[in-house]
Amino acid sequence: MSSSSIQLTGTLCMLYFLQGIPYGVQAKALPLYYHNVLGYTIMSVTKLYLLMTPWIFLKPIAGYFIKSQKDAKSAIFVGLFVNFVVNSLLFFQSPKTYYGNIFVLFALFFVNCLVVLIDAATDLLAISSANSTNDIKHLSVANLIQIVSYKCGAIFGGSTLVILGFNNLHLMFLIVGIIYLFAALTFRIFYSSKTHNSPHIDQSTEPNTTSSIYKLISTLSVQGTTPLLAFVFIYKFGEIASGSLYPILLTQQKLSPENVTFLTSIVSEVLSLLGSFSGGFFWSVVKPVSPIQMLVKCLVSLSLLRVIPLALQVVSINYSANLFPMAILSMSMLSYLGGCVSTLTFTLMMSVSCKAPDNLKGFHYSIVSAFEVCGKLFFASFAGTMFNCFGLEKSYFLFCAFTFIASFVLFVSRNKFISKPKEQ
Repeated sequence: MSSSSIQLTGTLCMLYFLQGIPYGVQAKALPLYYHNVLGYTIMSVTKLYLLMTPWIFLKPIAGYFIKSQKDAKSAIFVGLFVNFVVNSLLFFQSPKTYYGNIFVLFALFFVNCLVVLIDAATDLLAISSANSTNDIKHLSVANLIQIVSYKCGAIFGGSTLVILGFNNLHLMFLIVGIIYLFAALTFRIFYSSKTHNSPHIDQSTEPNTTSSIYKLISTLSVQGTTPLLAFVFIYKFGEIASGSLYPILLTQQKLSPENVTFLTSIVSEVLSLLGSFSGGFFWSVVKPVSPIQMLVKCLVSLSLLRVIPLALQVVSINYSANLFPMAILSMSMLSYLGGCVSTLTFTLMMSVSCKAPDNLKGFHYSIVSAFEVCGKLFFASFAGTMFNCFGLEKSYFLFCAFTFIASFVLFVSRNKFISKPKEQ
C-alpha cells in the first residue's frame, strides 16, 4: 500500500468521523436532553430529526457542483473551519431560553448544511478510488471505512454529553468546535496541498456543455438505479423509527436518562460497529462466483432478521418485568443487524454508482445517498406522530411491514443489479 493511499485512507477516516459527530449529538443526546431536561413531548422531540433535512435537498446539489478534487478540497476546508466557528458560538447560548433555543436550532441546521458539503466532497474522493463495479471486495472495504468512521463519530457525539452531564451542553459544543478546528488545520497542512489523482476518474469523457436535465436523466437511467432508490428509501424505516421512539419509551418506564443514553450512544453504536465490521469482513474471506448476486441475497436475509428485535421491543415495553436486560438484548440485536445491512447497502450503492459515466459517478452516488437519508429522516421525524395516532403495537406493526416490503423490493429486482459484460 503506497504512502499516498495510506494518507487518503487516513483522510477519509477523519472526515467521515467528523460527519458522524453532529448525528450523534442531534439523534442520540439532544432528544433525551429536550425530553428530560426541557420537558418536550415525544412528538416534539422526534421533530429534531428535521434539522437534518439538508441531507435531502443539499446533498445532490453539492454532488452536482463538486466535480474535481480541487473543488472537494476547498469545500472540505471551508466546511470544517465554519463548523468550528458555529460550534464556538453555540458555547455562549442555551436552549433553556426561548431565543437561545431558536439560535441553537438554526445553528444545528446550518451545521448539517456544512456537514453535507463536507460529505459530498469526501464521497468524490472515496468513489474515485473504486476499482470497478465487479470489485466487491474493494467497494466493501471503502464503505467499511466510511460507515465505521461515521459511527465512531456518532458514538463520540452521543456519549460526550453523557460524560459531561446534561447540564454541560455548552461545554460539549466547545469541545466539538475545537475538534473541527484541529481537523481543518490538519487537512490544510497534510492533505489539501497534495494532489491525489485517480486513474478511475476522467473528467473529460463527457462534454461540460451537457445540460443539467440530460445529466439527471443519464444518472437515473443507470442500470439498477430505480429499484435501488426504492429500497434505500424504506429499508431503514423500522430500525430508525424505533431508534427515535424506543429510548423515550424506556425513560417513561422509569429507566434513567443516563442509562438510556448509555444504551443508545455506546452499546448500540458499538454493536452497530461490530455489524459493519462483519459485513466488510465477509467479503474479505468469501469469493463468490457472482458477487453482486450474493450481496443482494445476504442483504435480503439480514434485512428480514431485523423484525425479531423489533418484536422484542414491543414485548419489553408491554410485558417484560426485566425491562433493562430486554432493552439491551433488543437494541443490541437491532444495532448489530443494522450495521451489517448498512455496510452491504452502501456497497451495493457504490457498485451501482460505478456503472455511471465517469463524470457522473459522484453525482449518482449523491442522489442515491440523498434518497437513503431522506427515508431515514422522514420516518424518524414522524415516528412520534405515528405513535400518538396508532399506539405502540400498530406503530411497530408498520415498522415490521416496511421492513418486509424493502426486502421484497430488493428480492424481486435482484437481477437488475447484475451487469452484462461489455464487448471490447
